Amino acid sequence: MTIHALLPTLDNFLTPGLSLLNGNFSLKTQTYNKKFNFIMCVGSYNPLTNSQQVNPMKILAASILSLLSFSALAAPEGTLSVHILNQQTGLPSQGVVVELDKQESSSWKHLATSKTDTGGRIKSLFPDTGDMEPGIYKVTFKVGDYFKANNQETFFPSVPVIFNVTKTNQKLHIPLLLSQYGYSTYRGS
Repeated sequence: MTIHALLPTLDNFLTPGLSLLNGNFSLKTQTYNKKFNFIMCVGSYNPLTNSQQVNPMKILAASILSLLSFSALAAPEGTLSVHILNQQTGLPSQGVVVELDKQESSSWKHLATSKTDTGGRIKSLFPDTGDMEPGIYKVTFKVGDYFKANNQETFFPSVPVIFNVTKTNQKLHIPLLLSQYGYSTYRGS
């Protein structure tokens, strides 16, 4: 999330006439945000005039935003992502149902089900209700319905990919290159 997505919301809490989006610091904030992703300009110094400009409301807003960004970093986000590309068309495979399970003893415990977006991706398949602990997991790509919706036959109605997680909340990406009669997968980054 960028700073500018949050600023209009924070503007609602300010005294009328004050704005975090307007004023001397807006351009600097945009420049810093573009380069560093989460930095807000709250003050500046002009050596030619020996003057310092500080916007106290921006200092308050920057403090609030830094707390929000810290809490976002603490939560497991996007620990497991997938991407499906159709090798026959070279296009992303939209609308494919993907299931995630974890091995527990001799059975599989279902954790999540999701569908690929227009880019053939699921950015975060692992549920955000807990940590992705070390263990054996299985991602099952339900590609049969995808091919059926495109009036094509397939030899593989589903593609199970079993993998090992060695660290808590390890960031993993599993791409699937797909055709009607074959597939390839690997550990992505």
